[in-house]
Amino acid sequence: MMMRLPLLIAFAVRACALSVPTVDAQTRPLTGRTVLSDSTSVASTPAASKTTVEFEIVTEGTLGIDPRSRDWAEIIQDQGASVRIRQPLFNDELGVTEKTRGTLRWVKVIAALDEKGCIVLPDQKFSPGENVELQEWIGELKLYGAQGSPEGKPLWGLSEEQFKTVFAALSEPVPVNSDGTTADAAIEQMQLPAAYSVRYHSTAAAHLSKLPTIYPVRQRLAGLSKGTSLAIVLADYGLSFRPLRTPTNEIELVVQPLAEISDPWPVGWELEENIRRNELAPTLFKMVPVEFSKVPVADVLAEIARVSQVPIAVDHYAAEQKEIDLSQLTLSYPSRNAAWITVINSAAVRHRMKQELRVDEQGKPFVRVAPFVPSRRSE
Repeated sequence: MMMRLPLLIAFAVRACALSVPTVDAQTRPLTGRTVLSDSTSVASTPAASKTTVEFEIVTEGTLGIDPRSRDWAEIIQDQGASVRIRQPLFNDELGVTEKTRGTLRWVKVIAALDEKGCIVLPDQKFSPGENVELQEWIGELKLYGAQGSPEGKPLWGLSEEQFKTVFAALSEPVPVNSDGTTADAAIEQMQLPAAYSVRYHSTAAAHLSKLPTIYPVRQRLAGLSKGTSLAIVLADYGLSFRPLRTPTNEIELVVQPLAEISDPWPVGWELEENIRRNELAPTLFKMVPVEFSKVPVADVLAEIARVSQVPIAVDHYAAEQKEIDLSQLTLSYPSRNAAWITVINSAAVRHRMKQELRVDEQGKPFVRVAPFVPSRRSE
């Protein structure tokens, strides 16, 4: 059952409040993958020097008379952009467009000067005195092109079309189970899209170096989508990822610590309101005879996943932070008919955890088991 893409886009819009690291790929490798630092500046980035920015300021009245338009023109020219002040045309469309030819890029801005002397665009407005803000925006146009910086934008700063393309690529199922291997080996075996490089930010390298133990992969992910599988594996090490649009308009999957990222690619997606859980995952809700005594919770969950054919992903890193070890904790269940989802819930609740039925990018259901975190009361 596929999820409707508009709902996913709406979810992603709510989830995104970016704080994007600047990329520098000229650093040491981490287990075969590139580590990113946050030292690159706009001025030193090659993409900035290959982009030409042209402004056209549309103003009512006699051409060039309004002194405020001249003031803006001087600020724009000081940033190395050309500017033309003109009267409006019948087919004017305010906005930012770009054209590329080889390694060269031309960005064209058509803005209006309103009666208050503000430069106005469909999603931008610069008031008199906001010189620094305009200068910074021109710098972003030089670096990132017409889309500007991804920072603070919905969909991780991607256009809707870019998001759909990434989402579709990450919807492909993982071909094999990689439990027992290293995280790097598991990621390789996922066969992630070649168009999107997986890169570790320098903060991820620092985070990994502080972990007391690097466990092998403890998840069985065959059949789950690549996006959700990558999020699950990384979460077991306190990491997450998100798509990042680079200055050259490529998209990378950048890995950072979960604690330092407000908008990670989710570990599965919330169910649509009209989806019935028992229809989405009927094997979890079918009544079956159940009886066992003092079995490790980890083994209980693994067996339920096997017989129900619904993957169960435990957030091991979060559990360890709460000193919950499901391989050491046991569960008993008296002889009775019960649904597997009820047994999962018993195993979770009795050990300060919760279960949630979610779907991956292809609409496949799975159960996420993670420590219970009380919601904060609004003051």
